[in-house]
Amino acid sequence: IGAGCEGAAAARLDRAAADAAHDAGEAAGRARLSAVLGRWAAAASVVATAAFGAQLTQSGAMTAGALAASILLSWSALAAARRLTDAAGDAARLWCGLAQAGRLHALRPERETTRPSLPPRSLAGHVDVNALSTAPTGGIEMPLDGVSLYADPGEVVAVVGDYQSGKSALLRVLAGLQTASAGHARLDGVETGLFDPVQLRQSVAYVPETPDFLPLSIEDNLRLMNPVAADSDIQHACALAGVMEDIRVLETGVGAGRRFGLAVNMGVFTRDPHPGFFKRLALARGYVRQSGLLLLDGPERHLDPDGEQALLRAIEELRGAATVIIATDRPQIIRLADRVLWLEAGRTRAEGPSSAVLQQLYEEGRVGQTLAER
Repeated sequence: IGAGCEGAAAARLDRAAADAAHDAGEAAGRARLSAVLGRWAAAASVVATAAFGAQLTQSGAMTAGALAASILLSWSALAAARRLTDAAGDAARLWCGLAQAGRLHALRPERETTRPSLPPRSLAGHVDVNALSTAPTGGIEMPLDGVSLYADPGEVVAVVGDYQSGKSALLRVLAGLQTASAGHARLDGVETGLFDPVQLRQSVAYVPETPDFLPLSIEDNLRLMNPVAADSDIQHACALAGVMEDIRVLETGVGAGRRFGLAVNMGVFTRDPHPGFFKRLALARGYVRQSGLLLLDGPERHLDPDGEQALLRAIEELRGAATVIIATDRPQIIRLADRVLWLEAGRTRAEGPSSAVLQQLYEEGRVGQTLAER
């Protein structure tokens, strides 16, 4: 959840549910058509019976009472047939529901459960994206269209653009949370699609713009990203994110349920206990993974000024130790980047050294206010 994997799982379920909903819609349409035709047939039969009986009555071959009885018998028989038609429609809907449940139950996992789990891969941080395109996801963000990006190990790259430009999609592809429809994305020379999907997500440190936490202790939430992290690694990551002091003063519960610091359960918080606390904790979770590739999606969002300063210091400290790719709209962060990729409507608008692209952004009035506000 913390790495944003719930989105990838939800997308797979959405596709299966969409197929089932399409089948259910077609079945419901057939049932409605059958019901309408059945009602029209019933009405036509009653009218035909009445018309034919009226002719027989006029010729003296049938009495008026016999005509009335014939009409009533016809209506009763057709009402029974209509109930059978409605029951058939209900049966069709029930069958579609069972088929949908079966389809979801048979949904194949991303990897065979009989295959052994692969340990996280140690990444050097070499990133090579060439002519990358993605399919529309149904959201407001534009799909990528022929985007290229190159990063040497240890470089800091800023990806800028407005809110719908495709910045997040690029990071999700690199994190193994979204697939490419064309082009390629390679990490250390290996196509992301050739990685074991779970191994890729456990090898990359990805901090989504809106993180989630499980109702576990703060320490357990951090260790989800690196179960073998030493206590010193946890404390260093929290200090790097500027959240360690806030954690130390936390205290919840009473008596036997009293908890302090890293032992505090995240489930007790309905809002930030301190300004920017959740976002700084999410950044600490990304740092504790100690990956050679760190992907930060809007890391400055929801941070207080102290948190922003801690973020800038962390980027400088991580430079050279990990490749850091940041989707951002902050000039302060863009200045720290070695290179900048500017996306617009899913396509590359500009790419190059940060000083050159930042100058272009200034000239077009795209910085000075956040790009997301334009």
